[in-house]
Amino acid sequence: ELGVTETRDRSGILLFLSELEGRVVLLADKGIHDRVEEDEWSQDVDRLVDAIKKGKPGAGTIECVQRLGSLLASSFPPREDDENELADGVRQI
Repeated sequence: ELGVTETRDRSGILLFLSELEGRVVLLADKGIHDRVEEDEWSQDVDRLVDAIKKGKPGAGTIECVQRLGSLLASSFPPREDDENELADGVRQI
């Protein structure tokens, strides 16, 4: 529904965060998932859940998003014809 699986390089990442439940789900499309070891995703989720439990969801989320951005930048260097294919920002459901 959000188009995460419809990017040119299949590099979409969805970070689902439920502060109330202390739950984090990180879904990565095939293009980026194939370039990242499974335990790296787990470490990102664990660090964010830990930050939520310590009452620091904002800082934990920022750290996680920065890390994910670094993974994307190193796996998919910018190209001249790049477009922002997904909407930026937080979505509440």
